[in-house]
Amino acid sequence: MTAPDLDESSFELYRTILRRGFADLDEVKDVRTAGLLGRLRRLGLLHPCPERPGRLLPRDPAITIAEVLDPAEADLLRRGAEISRLRHRLKELRTEYRRLSGARNGSDLEVLGTAETVEVHLSTAAEQCTGEVLMVCTHGVPSQRTLKVSAERDFKALARGAQMKIVWQHSLIASPRLAWYLDAARELGAEIRGGSPFPSRFAIYDDVVFFPSNPVTGGGMVMTRAPALVEYFRAQHRFHWSASTPVPPADKAPEFIDGDLARDIVRLLAQGEKDEVVSRNLGVSLRTCREHIAQIMKVLSARSRFQAGVHAARAGLAGDLPRRR
Repeated sequence: MTAPDLDESSFELYRTILRRGFADLDEVKDVRTAGLLGRLRRLGLLHPCPERPGRLLPRDPAITIAEVLDPAEADLLRRGAEISRLRHRLKELRTEYRRLSGARNGSDLEVLGTAETVEVHLSTAAEQCTGEVLMVCTHGVPSQRTLKVSAERDFKALARGAQMKIVWQHSLIASPRLAWYLDAARELGAEIRGGSPFPSRFAIYDDVVFFPSNPVTGGGMVMTRAPALVEYFRAQHRFHWSASTPVPPADKAPEFIDGDLARDIVRLLAQGEKDEVVSRNLGVSLRTCREHIAQIMKVLSARSRFQAGVHAARAGLAGDLPRRR
């Protein structure tokens, strides 16, 4: 049931009729006013005068509430209940679809081709997660919108008691755009570490894994519940976790830059790599890379980039340097 709209013109016409006490149809000279009167009659705000044909009298709006709005609200509640039942049944069918399609195809891989589809499945996995969330994040700092969506989705799992362990590429942790997300996650109990660049990102919610369908472009994701693949990605996370270092809170971070990031930079500088190569290998912007290099040169009292790398190598800060080919 759809109630007619009481727009501003109808509202004002009713007030005019209310002040006058009646409306004579014989006085209506234009189509617009006739249409407004018809709308008020359909809403039950006007009714014919028994003694004077062609005259309309105002009615109490409470009658409209009882005769029009209450049934409309009841209809909305009924439709809402039907939608809720349908949503529940569709979720049951979706669970059955995943189970049977995986058994039929001999695998449990589902390619999620659009950002909207990815977000729907990530949200569902986060809502159902009760154990742990494991992530490896690399290749660029997400946009603020993406971070906010991720925080709203994943932090709810933390609030329900799930454990979260995130390994970020340490060159990304230096970004101020990421600071609020890291602080909020840590405040809710997440464990965060920084490590060297990884081949690809992935996320695990209990027994569901998401990884890029195209690691090069990053477009689309693949979702799987296959036990062998889940265990494989869990092993990958354990490897990266053990090789990474805890990230200190922002108020305890060193004034210079992250130690692992510094070592990676000076290692590449000592090899004579150009700024562009350093920034690309570490996944930071060229401008950010050059700011870090300038800081390193200042701390090491170096007059050139290469000299900074050599000084760092002599001081044992650059680690084992592979021979350039």
